[in-house]
Amino acid sequence: MSYFAEVNLKDNQSTKLVKIDPMRQLATSNPFRLVGANFQGSTKDINFWTENVAAAGSVTQISNQITLITGGVANGSALYTSNHASRYIAGCANFFRGVIQLPDTGAVNNIRAWGAFLATDGMFFELNGTTFNIVTRIGSTDTRVPAASFNVATFAIDTNVHTYEIWYTNSKIWFFIDDILRHIVSAATTPVIGTYSLKIGLSNINASGSTSNVLMNIRAASIYRFGSDKTLPIFYNVAIAETRTLKQGPGQLHKVILGGPGSNNSTCTIYDNTSGAGTKIATLTINAAVGLTTLIFDTAFATGLTYVTVGTTVPSITFVYE
Repeated sequence: MSYFAEVNLKDNQSTKLVKIDPMRQLATSNPFRLVGANFQGSTKDINFWTENVAAAGSVTQISNQITLITGGVANGSALYTSNHASRYIAGCANFFRGVIQLPDTGAVNNIRAWGAFLATDGMFFELNGTTFNIVTRIGSTDTRVPAASFNVATFAIDTNVHTYEIWYTNSKIWFFIDDILRHIVSAATTPVIGTYSLKIGLSNINASGSTSNVLMNIRAASIYRFGSDKTLPIFYNVAIAETRTLKQGPGQLHKVILGGPGSNNSTCTIYDNTSGAGTKIATLTINAAVGLTTLIFDTAFATGLTYVTVGTTVPSITFVYE
């Protein structure tokens, strides 16, 4: 039995009905951007994006647009990836949105891809040679569906700019182009993606010795969540020297509460990782002069949350996180 009453507001493409909650309010959600940033001006922002190039491949930014270029040397490649992953929360849907323009309709031994993906998992649009596909990836294995076999509406790749969207939950994936639903992937019996906490992936790769100079233009790329940016946080209190992982996978560190003074050699180091090493969020020095203090972080972590406390007298420390 559903706890929500359905009303006759229907998305004809996804076939979803709007619902009213038990308190007779319209059940709504607003999109919240998780990862992605504007390509402002002509300077690439390494705080938000990472590029990887090979052979003569390159990434340029001009007039608020990123261009991935393979260059004229065999097997050139250019990849542009968001630094952080987009956290997926059960009960909410995430979606990728990219505004992409291709200067040609395909090149032999070249693959261009854009969407939400990692090396091992994800979902994306792909121009493979001259064949346009949607792709789902699990365990580094790709499943391709060519445009001619899209199960809602086909699409012919051209050299115009288009808006590409991928809406996804842990049971279904919807692929849109220019606000028109093109294909639906169902995960009704088995998962089609290994993790839904994904990065923005943009790639342009030549293979098999190709020396073609192929371009891919990106005007915008982001991943959003339909729903709030927060879930209800939990807490953990520690007052000893130890290493402990508080969270596996993405989350958010809201605050750290220091309950009193420590010894002059007391420290608390916080990592975005599942071990006491790697990407450091902060190092707190807690000496005898530190009293009750609340430190506000409100920052996302991508891999996990681990702390390392050191000292002969470690004070009470409370982590508030989700």
